[in-house]
Amino acid sequence: METSSPRSSNTTIVATGILLSLMLATLVGFAYVGQTRLHDALIEQEQLGIDKKAAAIAFFLAQRRDTVEQLARSRPLAMYLANRELGMSLHDGLKLSLMAVTREFDYYVAGEQEHGRAAFHRIAFVEENGHLLLDVGRGANGNTEQSYQVRRTATIDDIQVRRSGEGTMLTLSAPVVRKGRTAGYVIADLPAVDALSPMLRDNKAGSPVSRTAAIEASGAVIATADGQDWNGWRAAAEQSAETVLETAIEGTDFLVVTLPGNAINHSVLTSPWFVVALSLICAAVLSGVAFLLRLNNHNLVLRTHFEATAQQRATLHEQNERLQREIDKRLESEQKLAHQANYDQLTGLPNRNLAMDRLAQAIKWAKREGGSVLTLFLDLDRFKQVN
Repeated sequence: METSSPRSSNTTIVATGILLSLMLATLVGFAYVGQTRLHDALIEQEQLGIDKKAAAIAFFLAQRRDTVEQLARSRPLAMYLANRELGMSLHDGLKLSLMAVTREFDYYVAGEQEHGRAAFHRIAFVEENGHLLLDVGRGANGNTEQSYQVRRTATIDDIQVRRSGEGTMLTLSAPVVRKGRTAGYVIADLPAVDALSPMLRDNKAGSPVSRTAAIEASGAVIATADGQDWNGWRAAAEQSAETVLETAIEGTDFLVVTLPGNAINHSVLTSPWFVVALSLICAAVLSGVAFLLRLNNHNLVLRTHFEATAQQRATLHEQNERLQREIDKRLESEQKLAHQANYDQLTGLPNRNLAMDRLAQAIKWAKREGGSVLTLFLDLDRFKQVN
């Protein structure tokens, strides 16, 4: 039975260890590259998500801006201004016109809330001189100065952020134009949290939670999706090296900001610990391979010593056999010489030397035992006939 040589076996084991090491290194490398690409894909997915949220908020605010402009051009308000220009007083029917405007405003304050849509918190009509004519809604307080200040800080097609004890409000305004001149402004307050928070949340079931908020260009938070505290969020994100995704809301100077956090690293494949664990496993396997190679080297040394010892034993055994054969040959030669000395070579009968030796032994025995020796000579070989 043929067996492989130790050198070829050792070469095979070393080659296998090198191939295994290369395979594990390739596995870790591909895992790192794949995780990086997956991380980038998740970042892009999150970016697309906040782009959709920003587009939804932009569309919603554009609708609310159109609503305010529609109220500024509404027929009841135009009728009220026309009747007032005609000199009507509250007793002559101007009050009915004002009530019609109130119903129109109240529809967008209370009516939309009843239909489950984000309703205006307050709608007011302020004259050009700052006089408050109409204030409808939950925030109506008849404070002319407050309305005037709101109007003065708001520009057309611009959304202002106002913070008060009632919460953060988005203030929209539209001019009321009468005969080519501005007769006043329709000013509407929209609760930022009630209006924007539902659009900032991730409505997909089972999706990881990411922190999302709508902020101003200055970084002040307008509304959040999770209700968490966002004070100092930018400094905290920079300190923890957390990814910050943001996109602008079209038509405003607002931004939608997302801190993905665990939303990106929520799975095993995207977690940085996956590559670390895989690297540790590969390191353990490589350590095992190195240990096996070391054992193989020791085994190779032992096998070399064993083969040398076996070869020495074989040589010694061969020499012992040769020595034994030589001893056997010498014994055989001695036996032949002794036989030749004591027996006749022609007849094979004992000769005189053997007879004299036996006679000497018999005489010694007789002397020791006090006996006698009787000698009888017989001619057995009949040499006389031969001779």
